[in-house]
Amino acid sequence: MKKTFTLLALCMVGHTFLNAQCNFLPEAVATGDTLRGLSGDVYKTALAYHPGFQYYYSNNAGGGTASEVFDLNGNVVFTSYPTDWRGLWYNPNTGNIEGNSWSNNIIVDSLQANGDFMGNTAIIGSILPPEPQASAVYDSVLNRLYYYYSGKIYSFDRTNLAAIDTVDLNGLPEIPQLTNVTLIYTGCTGAEIGIFHNANKEIHLFNRLNGAWSNTISFPANATTPTLYNTHFAYTNGLVWTYSDFPQKMWVAYNIYDHTAEIEDNISKSIKFYPNPAEHLLNIELITAEKIFVMDFSGKIVMESENSMLHQLDVSNLANGLYVVKTGSGITDKFVKK
Repeated sequence: MKKTFTLLALCMVGHTFLNAQCNFLPEAVATGDTLRGLSGDVYKTALAYHPGFQYYYSNNAGGGTASEVFDLNGNVVFTSYPTDWRGLWYNPNTGNIEGNSWSNNIIVDSLQANGDFMGNTAIIGSILPPEPQASAVYDSVLNRLYYYYSGKIYSFDRTNLAAIDTVDLNGLPEIPQLTNVTLIYTGCTGAEIGIFHNANKEIHLFNRLNGAWSNTISFPANATTPTLYNTHFAYTNGLVWTYSDFPQKMWVAYNIYDHTAEIEDNISKSIKFYPNPAEHLLNIELITAEKIFVMDFSGKIVMESENSMLHQLDVSNLANGLYVVKTGSGITDKFVKK
């Protein structure tokens, strides 16, 4: 696996944590990044990236073979217990890997100290999905879970698992032909939800709030695309992934927007903080009033403040080490607590 986006992962901890403006490509571009599994299973349904451990987590529906954990080189570093999950995501608010099982359970795995699956997962509650096989995705901005089925997006509150609303997709004639039960969450403003059109090898992007069609991205004619049950489709660490089953047994990554422009835009914006390293108080100056989030390198939020151009955070109680500061518009930088 090429480490094409290792730097991106380090610069943008928790990539889909906050909304971003994305410059979409007309056609998805293969990055050369692959995750080649050992077990081989036609039921690979989802993939999640943990920015703290810098590992990818791949699960299986049906529980027939073990879940796998990959490093940035695409190597299997852990082969864990079989799961029967459908959706899988990283939650930057808790630092955990979470997912939804067949039928209705929402599951949390707090992971071992080495980054492997813990195994003794916690079921935090149940949701009645639109279809028992449906995969969920997580929106950490609104703290919502989304499902897709038959032209509709179903949203639920992540905290209490209560149903919020149902939104009809609109603005695209092909909606009845879109692949059911699976979707992606991009974090791109106005194009957060992605649904695959398997017959046409296209991703159609929609606004999460009103269901309006936003963009269509084609895949190359020779691209690996979802096959069995059309479930081999994921978005994590800023990339779209599709899974090819026997004999390849691997996830393949594609770019759907221009990351270079995103990074350059991020760097061009101003964030200033001092002192660095900080022992007691950390002062942060912004050019516009924004919220500030402080995250450890597992991606867990350890501090946050309200909208302001000037922030003064008491970091005395933080453990010594490196932390990420992120603004509401997605600007990131790092400081050291000593």
